[in-house]
Amino acid sequence: MTQGNSPKGILLDLDNTLYEYRPCHDHALGDCCLLFAQRTGLTAICFEETYNRCRKQIHAELHGVAASHNRLLYIQRTLEAVGLPLHSGLMLELYHHYWDAFLDKAVLGHGVLDFLAFCRVKGIKIALTTDLTADVQLKKVQYFALETYDKDILGGNRIGATTIHFSGYGDDAAEAAEDMMPDFSINSFVDLLGLLRERIVHCG
Repeated sequence: MTQGNSPKGILLDLDNTLYEYRPCHDHALGDCCLLFAQRTGLTAICFEETYNRCRKQIHAELHGVAASHNRLLYIQRTLEAVGLPLHSGLMLELYHHYWDAFLDKAVLGHGVLDFLAFCRVKGIKIALTTDLTADVQLKKVQYFALETYDKDILGGNRIGATTIHFSGYGDDAAEAAEDMMPDFSINSFVDLLGLLRERIVHCG
């Protein structure tokens, strides 16, 4: 794409781009530790340390597939590691509690909605990339009300692996990338919106 051209689409990573991931995760894991302690009589620190160890194990075992980020697998392995029976009720309670607490803390970054609204008006497609499983990411899209902006969700757990798909391009990510904005450094979505407006003005 030449300098000054208006892009047909923009790829955005959902996590740690539209919102800040780490505070959400820390809050959610902390809440899960407390719930685990209440339900089992074991300590919260026991859960946290074992969970983090099991997460690293699963990352290594399932490297390159979306399931490597699945919190339910982390929780299942954690319960096994501390010698607890794998009661589905407890596993699901911890899993759903994690994501509910995660979203309670999640806030879209400054300028995100203005940027998305501008792209919608200008007919620029927004595609959200992800290496997490689709169910969790769709839950985030609903929570942030992002479906309003008619975005595609890329990646996820199709055939168990992290993949790229963009509507209108099939599976040819390279072809899709030719119509996307090139790599650049930004400090915020306010900066990105300014850059995009400048490109469109130059193009017009």
